[in-house]
Amino acid sequence: MEPHQVTVYSFDVFDVDGRNYMPFKATREEILSRYGGQLIEGTAETVPLDALDDEGHYRRWSGGWTEQHFALLRH
Repeated sequence: MEPHQVTVYSFDVFDVDGRNYMPFKATREEILSRYGGQLIEGTAETVPLDALDDEGHYRRWSGGWTEQHFALLRH
């Protein structure tokens, strides 16, 4: 991996209401330590470190998944 790049993953978080697919990607370390989530292998994406927001989230806004797509997954 190039310097100033990071690998991010999609992940799920399970709570009393069930499974929640998170609408952003995060690093393996953040998923496990901060969110206690289940990493979805095969979703790895290497992105520039500065593509992460202040919370360490990676969101792809152009095209791709939208909140409408995630709402369909929740039902």
